[in-house]
Amino acid sequence: MKVGRSLRDISLCLLLAGSLASIAAHSEPPPLEAYAAPPAVSLMTLSPSGKRVAYRMTAGDRDQVEVLDLATREILGSVGVDTYLPENLLLVNDEDLIAATRSSEQIYGKRGPFYAGAAFLYRTSAGELRQLLRDRDVTIQSGMGQVVGVIGDGKRVLMPAFHSPASSY
Repeated sequence: MKVGRSLRDISLCLLLAGSLASIAAHSEPPPLEAYAAPPAVSLMTLSPSGKRVAYRMTAGDRDQVEVLDLATREILGSVGVDTYLPENLLLVNDEDLIAATRSSEQIYGKRGPFYAGAAFLYRTSAGELRQLLRDRDVTIQSGMGQVVGVIGDGKRVLMPAFHSPASSY
């Protein structure tokens, strides 16, 4: 009885595989652009209060980060990020968004790529974008732009940075 049942299951699987193969043979494969295109919406992050959401929107030539009010469905602000290429987004409060970026650069005398990062603050109420920890503040180093913590109400963030002893506070 078990032998007959297993033969029936095997024949059913072969029949199903044959029909799926014939369907796949008649359908056209997707274009190459479908595999290389970035997702339309990515890097979604929710504010600590749960009232706002930020995300990266990629459509055609547009590459921007938008902040959306969930109650009114209104876009509170957007900023083009074509040149920054964000790797991570963080809404530290309902008004401030931090975008961490990273780029790979070749530096003379160093074997392999050097990953330089930066963090940008976007304040939705003012519509302004500014870089945090600029080059004049710290020595050039790998891993900059990473946010490791948020203090209190989100007005201060913790970021690793090496401060040169020759610099003044």
